[in-house]
Amino acid sequence: MKKHILISLLCIIFSFQNSILAQEKEKNQTLSIEKIMQDPNDWVGSLPESIFWSCDSKTIFFEWNPENKPVKELYKIKREKPLPKKVSKKEKEKGKERLEKEI
Repeated sequence: MKKHILISLLCIIFSFQNSILAQEKEKNQTLSIEKIMQDPNDWVGSLPESIFWSCDSKTIFFEWNPENKPVKELYKIKREKPLPKKVSKKEKEKGKERLEKEI
């Protein structure tokens, strides 16, 4: 009988403790005007912009700023490797040369 009472008391204490922790967590997550009006890039992230295909349609290029730097950089995704990769300076120069030849 004493074991049942002890177990019941422990259950009540643990559930009470969890309830207090949940209330504290809710207090820390309340919305404020400052949180609502903050820059969406701080909590949503930046979206790719100026998206375009390569001439051979095997690569997608886009400007992106995932690290919140002052300037966006050019990235690419290839069909066979769908992971964003920063475009190197050499690749940018080659791309400019190709465009100048076509124009």
